[in-house]
Amino acid sequence: MLTHFPPLPFVIDCKAETRIGRKTPSAMNELRLLLALKHHDRIQHIALQASPRDWRPLFVHMNEPFRRTEHLSLTSTTMVKLTLPESFMAPNLRHLTLTGIGLPKGLPLLASTLVTLKLCRIQSSSYFSPEDLVTRLQRMPHLKELSIDFSTPIFRPNTEGELIQTPIPVVSLPALKQLEFHGRAAYLDRLVSMIHGPALGRLTITLFNQASFTLPHLSQFLKTAEELRHPISSIFFDREAVSIAIRHHEPPFEDVFNLRVRCRRLNELINSAAKVCGTLLPVLSIVEELTLDSDENVCRSGQRDAVASAVWRDLILPFKHARKLSISHVLWWELSIALLHDDEGPPSFLCRLLPKLQTAEIEPEIQHPNGTSPQFINARPLGLVVLPTSALEAIDRSGSIISLPDSDENSASHVSSVRSWPRSWLRRTIRFVNSVRNLKRLLLRFRSGS
Repeated sequence: MLTHFPPLPFVIDCKAETRIGRKTPSAMNELRLLLALKHHDRIQHIALQASPRDWRPLFVHMNEPFRRTEHLSLTSTTMVKLTLPESFMAPNLRHLTLTGIGLPKGLPLLASTLVTLKLCRIQSSSYFSPEDLVTRLQRMPHLKELSIDFSTPIFRPNTEGELIQTPIPVVSLPALKQLEFHGRAAYLDRLVSMIHGPALGRLTITLFNQASFTLPHLSQFLKTAEELRHPISSIFFDREAVSIAIRHHEPPFEDVFNLRVRCRRLNELINSAAKVCGTLLPVLSIVEELTLDSDENVCRSGQRDAVASAVWRDLILPFKHARKLSISHVLWWELSIALLHDDEGPPSFLCRLLPKLQTAEIEPEIQHPNGTSPQFINARPLGLVVLPTSALEAIDRSGSIISLPDSDENSASHVSSVRSWPRSWLRRTIRFVNSVRNLKRLLLRFRSGS
């Protein structure tokens, strides 16, 4: 059939099939693949997924130049060491994705025509230094999307030494729109210190949990990427990681920056978030809307330790220009516990760290996720608004919306603790999501002084 057809381009798209509990191409598919690969001068698109055992005979037929190939996607189904043949050539390659398959030493494969480069599930045996990568990236003026994904944080013993080398000149990637990275903080910081992406519109990072890390070059990198600087930010805690995001301020409000640190215990999550926010201070200081959210089950029994108030301070302080704050009841509870032995409660603590704060949204909850009720709730205000204790008790913990008008001397006299506060605090707004009925009930009780 191939003999009689005109020399039209080939598209090879073959995924592993399940056979007897394992994934492998069928015998017929393997014969077809071998036959197709022999016509390397006609292949335009290759997308293959197979086991290491099946890759080796295929690699034998990839030693010839694939001059017409523009798209190459190869995936190994296991973590066995695999490397592309050193003689493989694709001078017109535009899109390259390798998953579980390493590049030859020195990365000779990377073509100047590349638009997309994705190296996923990189094993320690296939490790390459940031300098090796950047040296090749400087030959890719058309690169728009770059993804580097390491499968493990453990590299070869001299990795740390390689990360502390004499800097090389910064390489400009004028077309780079999207950068994804999964690995160690030191590698990431070294990489971004050597590249300049003025058109970068999306940066997604996942870091392995470490005892300590700093990202000074990442902070500088973000400062020069204007498309990543927006005034809306969020921090989300779940069972496995904490994510710090910056969101576009216009619809569809997508994340332009997302940094995720993998860890499990809540105290580790908050500590990691505080470290990251501290190192990104120049970027986060322009944020005007901040959301602190969490998974309902992030405080599972036996997986939480006390978090010092100083850690909360380091977490919130970088957002010093925030005008609006939204916080989940789980994190409000944890913040209240951290401040239990301090001289100030959560309202004054947040107002001191966020001097421009105008609006706070707090999601209340009757019971803490572990089933207990806070004993200090009557002794300290629940939000950033100054209310009598009786008014706080009247709040249905499923929520109400509260907006206080300008105060006068009579209304302020209901709360002795407010007399020393500036009148401007009473103009602050706190919102609890609930029905109008709860709002009316609360305001009636507040006016009556009961």
